[in-house]
Amino acid sequence: KFGAFDTQVLANYEDNIITSPNCDFIPEPFCFKDDCIMPLCDGRFGLVDCFQWPQLHAEQYIWSACIPWQAVYRDDPIWSILWWNMSRSPDKFILEQGSAFEVGRVHKSKFQQLEKVHRCLDERAQKWLKENPEYKGPLKLQEWVQCCSWALIHLERLAFTFHDTVLVVTLFQCLALDVFGMLEWETTPITPPSSDFYLAINHWMGTFTTDFEVCQHLFNACIPVWLVWKESSIPSDMNVHKRIEVTPPTDIVTEPEEFNVGQVLQFQNVQYHGGYYRHMYTRCGPQKGIEQFASLFVEEKGLASTSTLTNATQHDTTSSASSVLRTQWSNSRQTPCKYSL
Repeated sequence: KFGAFDTQVLANYEDNIITSPNCDFIPEPFCFKDDCIMPLCDGRFGLVDCFQWPQLHAEQYIWSACIPWQAVYRDDPIWSILWWNMSRSPDKFILEQGSAFEVGRVHKSKFQQLEKVHRCLDERAQKWLKENPEYKGPLKLQEWVQCCSWALIHLERLAFTFHDTVLVVTLFQCLALDVFGMLEWETTPITPPSSDFYLAINHWMGTFTTDFEVCQHLFNACIPVWLVWKESSIPSDMNVHKRIEVTPPTDIVTEPEEFNVGQVLQFQNVQYHGGYYRHMYTRCGPQKGIEQFASLFVEEKGLASTSTLTNATQHDTTSSASSVLRTQWSNSRQTPCKYSL
């Protein structure tokens, strides 16, 4: 049978070889160079956004690999709103009556859709937390759900400019996708392989790694994974099922945002390499603007965890087999895997 270091597909990309033991395609990587991390005109972060395209593995954000692809839920009556691009729907922005400024709120129908997503995620999260009362692992599910609630409260109670509203809506969508990914990580059962090819769960985003051990664990957990090698490191006895070309992204906005007079919410202009810091920064709220619009990643408030999987307390006996396998990794690292080709 194929193992984690054999490969179903192999592609040459620049000076590297990329393989996957459990996928039939290889997405083009955008995670090995320093990139400017700033919201684009749709409020997202373009090709370096883990909510839109696979990024470099970081153990502190292990659930990111379980964030779903948009295409899977494009027509879903509940979840499709998580990829709604408000920047293309100015008619869904309702100006505040009687205001001397061009500020307003999301149209009631769209806000109700966002509320429904929050209710569904909250119900699923509370159910899982009730079934796993002893869980002390790295996923801060309750805190993330609370952050979703805060974003909705801002949208409901505060009038923003159109561009600021786009940013707040997008932040809510990303928070909700994080919660969705956490629940997928913890609750999705692992199906034993039925053939030599051990296919991953194909509606998950997946992740890149340069670490063989991480690749093995992700392979065992049915997570889509792409391993990046130096050509000189490829073993001569590797089984290769098929050589392919990398798949470029489609439908991802890359046009920068133009700052408009009256905007309140602003992000710092920073550059980060793929991995931990990029994951962290793309989950932060605006650094300038409304002071109470807290950053999601605030360790002292417990809103995110930098604990590695080895520091997680084991689940009780009610935990699913998939949770046990995905959280009890041996020899987990104290820092995210780095690109070290």
